[in-house]
Amino acid sequence: MKKALIVFAFLPALFGRSQTAPVVLDLDQANLSADIRINCARFMSNEQIGWSGYGCSIHVIDMKMLSETKLGDASEPMDMFRVAGDSCTVVATTPGGQFLSWNFCDEKLKYVAGEFIKEYAQTHVISFSPDGRTYFVNGFGCEIKQRSITNGKVMKKLKPIQEECIYMAVCNPVTGQIYCGGNSSVWEAKKGEKSGLLNDELSVINSIAVSPDGKTVAVCGREGIALLDANLKNPRMLVKGEDWWNELIFSPDGKYLYSCSGALDYKNAVTIWDLANEKELISFTDFSGGVNTIDLSPNGRYLLAASLDGSLRIFSTVDQRQVLAAFPVFIGESLEYIFQMANGAVYTSDRMWGIAEIRSKGVVRTKDNNASVIREQINALFRD
Repeated sequence: MKKALIVFAFLPALFGRSQTAPVVLDLDQANLSADIRINCARFMSNEQIGWSGYGCSIHVIDMKMLSETKLGDASEPMDMFRVAGDSCTVVATTPGGQFLSWNFCDEKLKYVAGEFIKEYAQTHVISFSPDGRTYFVNGFGCEIKQRSITNGKVMKKLKPIQEECIYMAVCNPVTGQIYCGGNSSVWEAKKGEKSGLLNDELSVINSIAVSPDGKTVAVCGREGIALLDANLKNPRMLVKGEDWWNELIFSPDGKYLYSCSGALDYKNAVTIWDLANEKELISFTDFSGGVNTIDLSPNGRYLLAASLDGSLRIFSTVDQRQVLAAFPVFIGESLEYIFQMANGAVYTSDRMWGIAEIRSKGVVRTKDNNASVIREQINALFRD
């Protein structure tokens, strides 16, 4: 029964009520799902999002049906995962050293491998080559292996350069250049020369992103975000400070850069940068935990953020605002979801409504309080 108490542990409205009275679940309470760690979230398609961190599967939410299915069954909880450009191939890693690949279209496992050392650290980046035939995944900073997307066979090994670990490798979609990131710098794999970044400007490279036209490389680490040209020259700091920046993505038109940040006492946020002026456009800080990953929907309309506070938040890239948040919570042994619209309206399963009333923005909403209307509004967000 331990899991049955998880939802109610943060509900002050429970105290002083009889056991037959409904529980009021307050979405404004911090740490609503603090027991659920969301490591990573990605768009599986324009209408489906997946997340990892609880259990040994990737949880896939159909945003039209508002229902969940599970992909895969690893020997331990998933760490990071990535969906290839074909929207069918999924590659995932676990903290213990396995990596797995599925065909998401038929949900069949393609292969499993485990070649990382036992002291394997958390995966920083899984990235695919522009032609979609291979992918890169890091180990423990010793080397990165470029593998076949078909069978996982090692095609190439990338080694660190002097005084550097190697945490990630990312391909330029236009030129084919391979950029590597380490503990203090970035470099082009073929040349093996450090970029113009100074060691005191960035450390612990967490993400490398390349603009759609292949002309700009964005790099983030513990101390900020830097922009460089395709040859890793002419560096300039987009922002510099003591925030922990985790992941970067360019908008499809290359006009904006999306970033996420947060860890321990650092700023927990999703930020949109205007690259024409190289300035912050807007920052969303409604997180009580670090934001690990961000991802764009295939059609470019939405940005998905995964936070350690146990929330999945979706932002419109058209008008730069949050449009939906999803909170996974436990009801007994069952994992359920609460969906919250930008106006505070909430929707959840009949099972959830049978146990709790939902309060949002000071308004208690019952099962019959516009539930069908709210569901239709959520569905409308994901229509083509």
